[in-house]
Order: sequence, then C-alpha cells, then structure tokens
Amino acid sequence: MVTAKKFGPAGPVLRPDVVLARTTPKEEVSRPTEGLSVFLIDLQELRGNGLKFGQTKP
Repeated sequence: MVTAKKFGPAGPVLRPDVVLARTTPKEEVSRPTEGLSVFLIDLQELRGNGLKFGQTKP
C-alpha cells in the first residue's frame, strides 16, 4: 500500500503522474528528505483497474 499525495501540474495531457511517497519512516532517517521515493504511474489507468483513492489520517 502506498500512502501519498498527488503533486504535479494540473492538466489532462500529463502522463505519467508523479507520486512522492515516504518509504522509510521518519524515525529511521537522519534528515526529513531521506526515505522518500518517486513513482511514475498512470493514475487514470489504475483507476480503471480497481485502485481506490481516499484520505488517510496522519
């Protein structure tokens, strides 16, 4: 499971979508920028294949 926020310019032409996700807990890294991963995905295609979107509590 990936918990992330979509970030990027708005527009229907942008492919793929960029997802920045924390893959290592903050407690396990020395700097806040460590432990982040970038995923390039096609959200529109994933929506059609069962991906669900929702908010998570921090």
